[in-house]
Amino acid sequence: MPYLSGVLTGILVTILAVYLIDHVGPQPDAQDIVNWNVVAEKLGSASEEVRQEVLARRPRHPRPGAYGESRRLVSSRRRANSLAIKGGMP
Repeated sequence: MPYLSGVLTGILVTILAVYLIDHVGPQPDAQDIVNWNVVAEKLGSASEEVRQEVLARRPRHPRPGAYGESRRLVSSRRRANSLAIKGGMP
């Protein structure tokens, strides 16, 4: 885990350094190291693809008890069923 966090930190520091060199450099007319418009376009399209993939894999009908509002109903049904099986309810 420390190795992974070190690699991710190194990547982020490198991106930040290149961004700062491109935007805070002494010459505003100098050519950028990275074409940031292309980066923004690629990240935008990639995030849209990921969103579509997540929506495609989402179950259309959630199982009972998957969300908080229906858990109470499911647990009360289970309780009633268990009492009926044990003979606690008529």
